Amino acid sequence: MSSSTSNAYVRQLEECIVELQEANRRQEEERKKEKEEREKEKEERIKYEKATSSIIEFLRGKGFTGAEPFGNGGSSSSG
Repeated sequence: MSSSTSNAYVRQLEECIVELQEANRRQEEERKKEKEEREKEKEERIKYEKATSSIIEFLRGKGFTGAEPFGNGGSSSSG
């Protein structure tokens, strides 16, 4: 290999290394973003579950057991 060919090869390898480093950096950023999104979804799910649980406890406190259909029975029906 001549000196100029060797230098060109080294530059090509250096460019490949830089491209791979940039690709790795982008992948790391994407993983971090996905992790943050999963954590946010988890927090939202926990809030939803707490709200649902509070509603169920409220309804149970009012005597609703969940056994009767919504449109039928109960003290609010006329007849």
